[in-house]
Parts: sequence; structure tokens; C-alpha cells
Amino acid sequence: MSEELNFQNTMRLAIVCVVLFTVSLATALPSWCGRRTNLTECATYVVSQLTLEEKIKQLTQLGNNAPAIERLNIDKWDWWGEALHGLQRQGYTTSFPQSIGLGATFDPELLHEISTEDRLKRFEWAFLKGYPLKGLSVWTPNINIVRDPRWGRGQETYGEDPFLTGSLAVQFVRGIQGPEAPERLKAIATPKHFAVHSGPELGRHSFNVNPSKYDFEDTFMPAFRAAIHEGRAASVMCSFNAVDGIPACANEGLLGKKLRQEWNFWGYVVSDCDSVAEEVGPNNQNYTKTKAEAAALSIIAGTDLDCGDTYNSLNDALTQGLVTIDVMDRALERLFHVRLTTHEDDHPASTPFPDNRDLALRASLESMVLLQNDGILPLQKGMKVAILGPTVDILEDLEGNYHGTPRDPVSTLDAAYDFFGEENVTYAQGSLIDDGVPLIVPRSALRTPDGKVGLRGEYFNNTQLMGQPALVRNDHIIDFDTDYTPLFDAPNPWDYSVRWTGSLLVPGPGTYHLGFNNDGDNSVLLYVEGRLVLNTTEQKVYEEITFQRSGAHNILIEFHHKGGMRFRMEWMAPVNVQLKEMVQATAAADVVVVFVGLSPSLESEETGFNVTGFVSGDRSTIRLPKVQRVLLKALEKLRKPVVLVLNSGSAVVIDWATRHARAALAAWYSGELGGKAIIDTLVGRYNPAGRLPITFYRSDADLPPFKSYEMEGRTYRYFRGTPLYPFGHGLSYTTFSYSGLVVPSSVRAGDDANVTVTVRNTGDRDGDEVIQVYLRHFDGATPKKVNHALVAFQRVTLKAGESGTFTMVVRSRQLSVVDEMGERAVKEGQYQFFVGGGQPGFVDTLDVPFDITGTVGLPG
Repeated sequence: MSEELNFQNTMRLAIVCVVLFTVSLATALPSWCGRRTNLTECATYVVSQLTLEEKIKQLTQLGNNAPAIERLNIDKWDWWGEALHGLQRQGYTTSFPQSIGLGATFDPELLHEISTEDRLKRFEWAFLKGYPLKGLSVWTPNINIVRDPRWGRGQETYGEDPFLTGSLAVQFVRGIQGPEAPERLKAIATPKHFAVHSGPELGRHSFNVNPSKYDFEDTFMPAFRAAIHEGRAASVMCSFNAVDGIPACANEGLLGKKLRQEWNFWGYVVSDCDSVAEEVGPNNQNYTKTKAEAAALSIIAGTDLDCGDTYNSLNDALTQGLVTIDVMDRALERLFHVRLTTHEDDHPASTPFPDNRDLALRASLESMVLLQNDGILPLQKGMKVAILGPTVDILEDLEGNYHGTPRDPVSTLDAAYDFFGEENVTYAQGSLIDDGVPLIVPRSALRTPDGKVGLRGEYFNNTQLMGQPALVRNDHIIDFDTDYTPLFDAPNPWDYSVRWTGSLLVPGPGTYHLGFNNDGDNSVLLYVEGRLVLNTTEQKVYEEITFQRSGAHNILIEFHHKGGMRFRMEWMAPVNVQLKEMVQATAAADVVVVFVGLSPSLESEETGFNVTGFVSGDRSTIRLPKVQRVLLKALEKLRKPVVLVLNSGSAVVIDWATRHARAALAAWYSGELGGKAIIDTLVGRYNPAGRLPITFYRSDADLPPFKSYEMEGRTYRYFRGTPLYPFGHGLSYTTFSYSGLVVPSSVRAGDDANVTVTVRNTGDRDGDEVIQVYLRHFDGATPKKVNHALVAFQRVTLKAGESGTFTMVVRSRQLSVVDEMGERAVKEGQYQFFVGGGQPGFVDTLDVPFDITGTVGLPG
């Protein structure tokens, strides 16, 4: 069946299903529908009953909700939820690996399970816990393409490939929305940021992108089309940037023509927060002069819900004749229609859903990418192991950004102690993550009054440290996520206080910067040797303290909690002192495992935080920060066997590892059980099979200018050089062989193609393999040469010695090409399939030519 005909038939079937379904709801609609018998009638009726003031308030997501309309018995409704890799801002939830790590799994079914968990947690919070706002929408997934690894939000995506991203997005959306979408939604997914959005973060509120028509269709549209067309997403978020001079949220070509006309999008569009406001004024997009103009242009273009307050100016826009009430009603009907579709969900029983730690561990394990291994891995029990590095024992490098709050996260250091035994593990922080950036005071520098690791914490059910503590415990480090959760089971999650006492073990004399990352205006006092050195409510304050001697110094911390999402005790220790401590930690070690990389505080959404190598959340270089390179250089001189583990949200140049490390593992920001997953992988309790969803380049010189959206020279499809590690790369502790490749010798344009191959596990360990199918076009098929493109993949499990025959369907759309005018077609000519465990040219692959007969145009 042709792509065009298949698309038309799918849409006809969807329309029929909607009609049949809405008729069946005659007795199931809420009371505020009156006697209306289907969703469309109800939405139209409700909108007709609203006053102008009520309409404007329903169109404005200000303060996180659409207000209740008591006279119509309509409850408040919360349109805003975050569930990028676990539900966020809603109590304790399951925290999965950051999205880039989920991309590395190459496992769409896993993402379906994860998003199902996200949806259950969203329901639990909204309907079972007395949360004052109902609502089942989540603003996820982020399916922008990582065209450049310097982009700070690349960690939120599934990587650089449009097909991989789209395949994962479809299953993520389906898991959130449930199997009956679009007729019946369990929750609302919101793919973002539409469109052509991938940095820079600095200037994102005024940035204009002028992509070529080819790149627009070939790179930036496919994942969104898949999420809408196959995933049936009920919502889309428009982005901050302008496209071809028109802000995305006021861009009728994007929201009207592309989204609704070409893709038959049926749901609503929400703006990224304040993006409509930023259409106004010279410091922003400078597209309009007034908020009334911005509101009118955006709602006319198709932005139905404003995350911000600009739609409050719709009254002025009406008065000035810039917009009609019919346009406002159209947006409201879309919102109420989708809301009604979720309103009738068969809600689960009113019992809490336990955190799915088994699924969290599975996701973390599947995300691990073994970059290199000369046979030193797996490590053996009984070894003496030195654990080093700045990223090994910090909570945020498990969580990533846009994270949920895990109840019992497991750090790599704790997992190492558990496997090897504390007597066989030595630890040193070794360095900061970057010069001038404070880092968690490590557990090696903290002792309780009775000499145990950490500080003694006394927890009080009030903010003034009054009375007897409700809880006394030892905390290994002061690194807490307080996002909608207390540090202990306090009756009120906001009003409590903590007193920590013990000693700071200074590893050497020198000048230290000591203080706190204190989000939320909490009052913090720090005493060192009985002297008050810090008394602050500021978010980040560090006091310079010179210690004349190494060893123990008494400290006391008083913490009076009011709110916020993070509380951390941090320091900047002298470089020479940390290096000396590192040398001591490795002295008796059989092997050194060094953890290096980045943190979500440095690579992130727009931060305004600028230090060497980082600009407002983006990176100015893909090199490892200098202070960590100094650490590796010092480690090199010790001539110990080294295993390197990289924590990051994107590619980092770790060429040191190719020269000096016996093995290297990409662990991303690995989730609440990421520490256990890393150790399980290093010791062979798990056989890794993750694959890189991005290209690891060798140097900054490999990258085009960051602001350029021209795809030539970017990603594995257009990069002409030799990468450090290629897209799709990943090793295993076993080996696989491929044979018996069967593909049709000829495919009619518009038809799918089946690719069948036999894979055998030729090693002595059970393991997963990611079968990858790449397509190479004939010369001249596209305006710019595509090296090859991923068109199918499957993650399979084979026991040692087992073989299996697998068939993957390459859809006709994946056989198509885009011309310079942005038109897509399956073109007649000779093509070539490559099948193996990675890209052709980097692993052994089976390849076979085939012909496509005829030419068929495909819809956009």
C-alpha cells in the first residue's frame, strides 16, 4: 500500500472511530455537558456558556492552571506536567535515565513501559493525593534533534537521528496516552519544541532559524510527524525561536499548514512558557509592538494555550479588531475536547502506585554503552578498586535535568561498596568538574561525632530546631533533592529544620571555598570550630576559609527549610591537595575506575551560568574540562590499569581513554539506580548492549559553527570525518555473527521492504544485540550526499550459542528522499542495505543492493 493511500485510510478510520466513540459517551460525560451526547457537542456547548473573561482565563496557563468555573461545575484544570524521564515536581516518583540514555537503549518497547509508569504517577498525584488541581497533561517528550553536541538541552532528547528519535517518541507518546488514543486518552502527551529548535540557549528568546527546505523536511520534521501521525499525540508545544523570520508560536505555516493541514493534527498547541510574550520588543523576537498583537497573531496561527500571561491581552486584541471571538472559541473547543477525552478515563483503584524500581534498573542497564574494552572488563570480585573522579557520588549526575525525585537513589560508590566490600574500595574526588564550579563536599571529608562516614543529622518537625528531634540519622553527604518532598517523613513537607554535626576532614592545608547550593530562600548557618562563618538565605554562597592543617575540624550546620528543590554542601578544594589525595587512594589498588564528565548544572536549559567551557547552559567546547584533564594526566603517571566512566548528556572528547584507558563506558545521567547499573555492568552481572544515539567527535574542529542550522558536516549522516566513537556504536561481553541476509531484489515505489537476517550469539555469555539496518542512496538522490541512514533496528536477546532469525520492516517512508524544494518521494534507482551491529565502515556488516522501481511522491 502506498504511503499516501495508507495515510488517507488511517485518517478516515480515525474519524470514524471518533464519531462512534463520542456517540457511545452519551451517558458518560460530566454534568457540565448538560444533555450533550458527544465530546464535540459538549465542547461547543461549554464554550458557548463562557463569558469573555472566563474564556480568556481558560486560554491562559498562568499559575499552572485553568481556573474553576463554579457556576458551571467545572473544576480547575492543570495543563502543566513534566515527565521527561519520570514524573517531576509531584512527590517521590520513579527516576529513569535521562532521555539521551533512553535513546541509547534503542528499545521502543522499554520507552512505552516507562511512559506508562509516568502516566500512572501523574494520575496518582492528580487524583489520589488530594492535589488541588486535576489534569493529566505532561509536556514531554522532547524530540528535537541534536544537530550539535554543544547544545545544553541535548540531554533531554533521544539523540541525533530523526528515525531513531521518531521511533522512540511514538512509543513514549502511546504509553502516556494509552491504547485507545485519540478517541480516549489516559493522559496527554506533548511533543516539543516545535520546531527547528536546538540552541543556542543564549539568545533563544530572539533567535531566528532559516533552515533549507531540504534540511527542514529531512532532519527537523520526521520525528514530530511520527509523534503526530503514528503516536497520535494530543498536544504539541511550540518553541521560543522564530523559523524563517516568524516566531514559532505565531507561525501559521508551522501550526496551520504543516501541523493541521498536512498532518491532520487533532489536538491543541501550547506555547513554551512566555514564548508568546517574547514576540514583543527589541530584546526578544521584535515581531510585534504590543502584547495584544502577539496574542492575536499567536492564537490565529494556532497556539491554543498560552503558558504565560500574554493572552490576558486578548480583550484588547478584540477591541482593536486584531482577532475575532470565533478564533478564540476555536482554541477553547480544542482544549475542552481534549480535556473531555481524558475526563472519561477508567481511573485505576484509589491506591498508590509503588515506584517501579525494577523498571528503573532495567532502563539504566539498557542505557549503558561500552565504548571500548581490551578484556579488563568484567572486573572480578576480590579486586582492590580505587574509585575516583568528580561525578561518581553526586545526585544530579544520576538525575539529569527535568528529573523526578527518587526515594532511594543508589550512587556508584555505594554500589561499589556493596559488590567489592568497603575494605576493598578506596575513594577520592580527585578534582572539581570545572574550574570555579563548587562541587559536593565528598563523604571522604565528613565524619560524624562518633567517627562514622558523614554527618549526624537531627531532624525537627518545625523550622526552629525546637524540642526533641523527630529523627536522628547519619547522612553520608549533604546532597538532597527537596523537590516537593521533605528530607524525612515530616507532617508538613515545607516546615522542618535540620542540625548536622560532625567534622570536616580537610585532606590538606590550603584555602578552600566552603558553602551551600541552597535553592528556596532557606536559612543556613555554618559553624567551623565553633565560629560562625556563614549565615545566609541566598541560593549560592561560599566562604573562603584557610586551613593551616589537614585532618578533622568541627562543623555544625543549621538548616531552616522553607522551600526549593535542592540543598547541597559544596566546596572548592585546592587542586594540588585533591591530586595528592587521589595518588594516596590508588596506592594499593589493582584497578582504578575514574568517573569524569559533566553535570546538569553546567549543560542544561538556559542558566546564565558562564564559566570556562560553558555559556548559559551550552558548551563552548566539547573537550573535557581542563581540571579533569589535569586529573587524568596525573593518573596516567601512576601506571595503574584504568577504566573510564563518562557521565554526560552528550558527546565529550575523551580521546585520553583511547590512549590510556583499558576500557571506557558511557553512563549518561543514569537514573535513580544508575550507580547499581554502572557497577553491575563493570563487573559483568549485566552484559551491556547500549548504542550511541549521537556521534562522538574527535575535536571542536570537527564541528560547524554552533549557530548554523545547515546539516552538512553534522551527525553521522553528513559528517565526512572519522569520529572518536560513531553513532550506533556499542560493545558487548559476547560476540555476534550475522548471516542469511534476505531482502527483495526489487521494491515497487511506495511499498515497504522486509529485511530478514540470522544473528547468532557466538560467545559464552547471554546478551542483547541491536540489529541496525542502514540505507545508502544512489549518487544524486539527494541535494547533499547522505553517507547512509538508519531505517530499521531491533534490540534482541540471545543466549550463549543461540541463533535467531529476525525480520524488520523498512517502511516506504524510510526508503524516500527529500529534494531541494523539501518535497519527499520514493525515487527509482539502485540502493543498498547494510545490516549489522553498527554503522557500515565501523563494524562488519552484510550488504546487498536492491532496486526501487517507479517514483511515488509522499505527503509532507
